[in-house]
Amino acid sequence: MTNKDKLMSVVFPKWYEGLAEFEHTYKGYLNDVRIKMASGKVYTLSFVVNQRLGQSLADNVSAGLSYFTEKNLVVIPSIERAIILKAINDMHKDELLENMFLSD
Repeated sequence: MTNKDKLMSVVFPKWYEGLAEFEHTYKGYLNDVRIKMASGKVYTLSFVVNQRLGQSLADNVSAGLSYFTEKNLVVIPSIERAIILKAINDMHKDELLENMFLSD
């Protein structure tokens, strides 16, 4: 039996609606999605598509770095609200929120 923390809410950035939501589908990333748990823990995640991740790595390498890293980064197929929510629910079901990500 698991002692999994109950997922209470997912809070998207306040500005993420309408045109901004549409534009981020093409930008390939979305930061500051907050996941609130019943225990009071909050996880702030960033979502990125593979192509954008590759661009970020290439930018860092061009700047002389040998890596790209970001706290609580999740790679998904498309930056869309429904896909982000599905990814969060799947990660919660698989207990990845509690076991893989740093809480705020």
